[in-house]
Amino acid sequence: MKAAETLEAFRKEHGGKRFAITSHRNADIDALSSMYALKSVFPEAVLALPDKIEEPAREFAKEIGMEGERLSSLDPRDFEGLAVVDTSAPSLLPGAEAWRKILIIDHHHRNGFMFEAEFEIRDEHAPSTAEMLALLIPEMDEKVAFALACGIVSDTARFKNGRRETFEQLLRLMGISKKSYMEILEWGEPEPTLKLKGEVLDALQKMKITSAGSVLIATVDVRDNESFIASSISEFADIAVAAKWKASERATKVSVRARKSVDVQMNEVMAQVGKEFGGAGGGHPKAAGCFAKERPNIVLRRIIEIAKERL
Repeated sequence: MKAAETLEAFRKEHGGKRFAITSHRNADIDALSSMYALKSVFPEAVLALPDKIEEPAREFAKEIGMEGERLSSLDPRDFEGLAVVDTSAPSLLPGAEAWRKILIIDHHHRNGFMFEAEFEIRDEHAPSTAEMLALLIPEMDEKVAFALACGIVSDTARFKNGRRETFEQLLRLMGISKKSYMEILEWGEPEPTLKLKGEVLDALQKMKITSAGSVLIATVDVRDNESFIASSISEFADIAVAAKWKASERATKVSVRARKSVDVQMNEVMAQVGKEFGGAGGGHPKAAGCFAKERPNIVLRRIIEIAKERL
């Protein structure tokens, strides 16, 4: 069944009913913009915000006036079910196991740990879930168009992994939103806060560099914002890996970014590492992550070993 047909079938089954819309923890701009857009199609739905949202995404949510309740505060018995966007694995959304999953809209590469739902719309070739929603929603208001445009710019890292449809949809969204590219870029790739800049500079001082032929692998153990730090370091390192220890879960959360010249599928590396250490992983070939039930130094060492084997 095609994506539009699946969404229409979902509408016939669940339209008008009260369900919750959510996304992965440490939600980014793509996740929030996708939640916001889906809510515009189903106004009876409730936005269930993850318990943690990335720092740049928090300001974005304020800009578009996005309000909701925390997923952890909601009782699944009060809802028809849960619609999940931009989330590949259950490990990325604690608490979701108590819910009936009625819809998944996601662009991550398939693996053995994927969410399953009654209705699924997946496109692993789409560079962002925001682009998928833009294609699925033929009519939208200015605010939704602006939000999706920001999501596209953010998750493609300014079109580093864009495709023809990416540019076509951005142009359409710019027309609907009446926003210039610079206005969209301001929120799709916001200027980092003083705190974030400090964390990146601190990471640069602590990171370790390993060479594998002509490829430089940078690894670092950080306190927070591992995704942003990995993205920042990847401007120079061929493979950038940032890991954070989560004491409450006795696990390490990893974000990895690779330059387009690196001939390694980092989503496969993350899936292997996650599985080896009792967790899960996946993502995209050049932007991926995992949860591993082991200390950061051991996880980082294993990532280096696997990356070297595949280079």
